Amino acid sequence: LGVVMVITVYTTFFFSTERYHHEEETNVDNEDNPGRSVFGLIKEYIKGILQSLRVYPYCLLILIYGCCWLTVNLMTNNLYLYCKYVVQRPTHFSYLLASVQVSAALSIPLWYYVPLKIGKRYTYILGMLPWIAIEIGLFFLSKTSPLWLAYILCSIAGLGVSTAFLLPWSMLPDIIELDELKTGQRREGMFYSLFILFQKVGVGAGLALSSYALGVAGYKKPENEGSGSSESSVSDEADRGLDSQPEAVLLVLRILIGPVPAVLLTASVVFAWLYPITRESHQRTMQELAERNRLGESFAEKRKYSELP
Repeated sequence: LGVVMVITVYTTFFFSTERYHHEEETNVDNEDNPGRSVFGLIKEYIKGILQSLRVYPYCLLILIYGCCWLTVNLMTNNLYLYCKYVVQRPTHFSYLLASVQVSAALSIPLWYYVPLKIGKRYTYILGMLPWIAIEIGLFFLSKTSPLWLAYILCSIAGLGVSTAFLLPWSMLPDIIELDELKTGQRREGMFYSLFILFQKVGVGAGLALSSYALGVAGYKKPENEGSGSSESSVSDEADRGLDSQPEAVLLVLRILIGPVPAVLLTASVVFAWLYPITRESHQRTMQELAERNRLGESFAEKRKYSELP
């Protein structure tokens, strides 16, 4: 696994190209330029954040990705407890999680091909609809439900998970290019850094919401929690029976796995429907950028030759 990670990192490094903008260089010391002082840099950074958040499609994409990422974190944080106490099959937790991951990985080629036909916005909505239905179905699972049904639901959910991880990141470059067309600047660093920031906010919000809701419901920490390995504790519980939780905790687990993610995903679908960048508008943006760059290079060449002695 480590070898694969190293290969991917170096492949990205050696085969990625960066666009350089040749501008006039000015050598100005920090003492003579207050704008380059520490406070000046902080001011510029805050200004860049505010300018990025004024881009309407970018704000919508942050909301789309935030809803998806919060849903994924709610599921990953509570899926083991859901398997343990609600459906009472803790030994199948790893296999159910693997079914989601395998389904998501296998569906990536599908979500690469579909946007070429119907566009990224409609592809995202298409991928979310079955995931929303699955989240509602998970609310009604119980210990008497057939195990094969849980595997089918998790496998179908993997289609939506794949969409959530792939499509928002593929939509972000479209926004960067639209912003370049309007402002004449490339601000990938700011856009991507804010995107990662809101991703971390989603992780923290998911953990906080789960912990608070379970605490209010009266979650009881198992006596053997924190002692021994997780695999041995799961197998021991399977042998001697599961420790119980109040009915309120079971209801909260159902809500955190079912209705809450369904509402978040529905909200992301609404935001995606309002997302203004379509396949046609992005093509026009790329054509205008290409024309602008062509004219800019032509002007630079003329200026270069005019300055020759």
